Amino acid sequence: MTQTASFAVREEAPEDGVFVIAVDGEADMTTAVKFNESFFSAARSGVRRVVADLTDVSFIDTTMLNALVVGHRRMMRDHGHFAVVCSGPRVSRVLEITGLGQILDVFGSREDALAHVRQASG
Repeated sequence: MTQTASFAVREEAPEDGVFVIAVDGEADMTTAVKFNESFFSAARSGVRRVVADLTDVSFIDTTMLNALVVGHRRMMRDHGHFAVVCSGPRVSRVLEITGLGQILDVFGSREDALAHVRQASG
């Protein structure tokens, strides 16, 4: 029996130098691999302002949490800025319980996250 993917990863560049990776559905190991591919491709091309939009994520596991930490650390190393959008109670709770909400810059809306990476860059 064939299973269809229960996730989607979309890349958006709302303006020059800013990259949004939007994740929908279940953010598990398969999703984390796609997220990392998108993230590292952008980082290698010189992008230093990245937003991970988890607004439509229904489930998140440790591999995706690790991908967020790796993204955060890479942007810090490269003097860039990384923000996470999280408005759902399930994912917000996981970030809270794991302590990642204290490490990552987490926002309730994409607009707030974009404003943060723009301001931090200027």
